[in-house]
Amino acid sequence: MGEYYNYIMWEYDGSFKVWPRENAISQWVNRCGITIIGYKGNYKPEEVLIWYRERDSIEKMFLSLKSYLGSKPLRVQSIETLNALFFINFIALILRHRLLKIMLEKELLKKYSLEKLMRELGKIWKIILINGKEVVSEITKNKGR
Repeated sequence: MGEYYNYIMWEYDGSFKVWPRENAISQWVNRCGITIIGYKGNYKPEEVLIWYRERDSIEKMFLSLKSYLGSKPLRVQSIETLNALFFINFIALILRHRLLKIMLEKELLKKYSLEKLMRELGKIWKIILINGKEVVSEITKNKGR
């Protein structure tokens, strides 16, 4: 039963009988706390919960934006500049999270940090020659680092 051992009782008398330990579960829930979401309108609770989770996800992305991308305080002269700054930072954040997801899938995080990978990717150049031919610069070789 692993981690649920304290929350389940059972007995065997030719067949298994299993039931919850109500007090233990109640104590655990009380320690975890509860979240009450109030809303106005004719919406299904499932819809409201999805919106709440999306909001949480967006807040975490903006925290990531501030932390990882080193966003400066927003001191701009026009709303257009502010919108452009948000747009560029948001695109950079999306790309960062996508790259992190790929690294997790390919198990590259065991070997490299995201920052190290970004530094290596920054060294790669795509050059378009006068005749239109595209050439990619040489990729750094890993020398046992």
